[in-house]
Amino acid sequence: NNSIEKAVNKAHLQERYTFEHFAVSNSNHIAHAAAQAVSISPGTHYNPLFIYGGVGVGKTHLMQAIGNHILTNDPTKKVLYVTSEEFTNELIDLIRKKNTSDFRDRFRKVEVLLIDDAQFIAGKNYVQEEFYHTFNTIIKNGGQIVLVSDRHPREIANLEDRLRSRFSGGLIIDMQSPDFELRSAILMIKAKERNISIDIEAAKKIAEKTSDARELEGKLLQIYSRLVITSKDLIITSEHLGSDFEQQETFYRKRVDPQTVIKTVCSYYQIKPHDIRDQTRKSNIAFARQLIMYLLRAHFDFKLDEIAYILKRRDHTTIMHGVEKIRGSLIKDRQLKETVDQILKIL
Repeated sequence: NNSIEKAVNKAHLQERYTFEHFAVSNSNHIAHAAAQAVSISPGTHYNPLFIYGGVGVGKTHLMQAIGNHILTNDPTKKVLYVTSEEFTNELIDLIRKKNTSDFRDRFRKVEVLLIDDAQFIAGKNYVQEEFYHTFNTIIKNGGQIVLVSDRHPREIANLEDRLRSRFSGGLIIDMQSPDFELRSAILMIKAKERNISIDIEAAKKIAEKTSDARELEGKLLQIYSRLVITSKDLIITSEHLGSDFEQQETFYRKRVDPQTVIKTVCSYYQIKPHDIRDQTRKSNIAFARQLIMYLLRAHFDFKLDEIAYILKRRDHTTIMHGVEKIRGSLIKDRQLKETVDQILKIL
């Protein structure tokens, strides 16, 4: 449906984050049930819904699934997904332009507000002030707020007490790291989404060796891209994993310094390294930055928050987006695959 697709794009949601594609187990079934309740009747149950947990447990997926479900049933609903960094940057930009009324019109008239990485609002007085009033206005108008964070509201340092109180006023849920069975199920779902055939034993082996659920898709695509080049049989089996599957990340991590990765990519694309850490969004620099994110994550096993720190990005979801964009391009773009291979050889 074209109207649904437009509504999803306008809300800054990704279509693939749905309840149907979310694997449920004991570690997340309460969060899943609460999210479904909110999506069926926004503004009446668990308001706000506050979900917290570590990286890669599915918080962003679940929050976006709420938005996608609401818009599938009613594309006219005003739904908006933003990270706290985007909220902050937009506010700062409009303050600079002396046009904060546009900001208030945009956020306070939303019916369902989904805020990712809510912990980063803390410590910024004017941002907290604006968010407090935005929060109150949406709730007063019968809207729904969903917040995602890496920690419980009481553990967020430099968060104003009145916001801490608001965050704690609905339902707070702790999402635990996925167990082996859930990681296996997630991998099978990801493979189905990508139309990749994988043997159940191979899926179990990957899940056993990959503790972070977010890495699963990266491992899957890495193995599949190698299979496309080297084999006519496009079904991933245990034999295709190879010994390097178990050793590759640790091996690279010991040998490669992140600054070397940055310098190598910059040299390849004739870009100055300080531009990578800058806020510029020029397409050539943004692409090189995303490629660095991908290399650090997929080939050298750096954590998302480590990469964010290295590249001076506050938000791990920015890193996740960059990594996923390059991974998707690698499946279709053979020239990019050759470029990555060349850079890896240099490294």
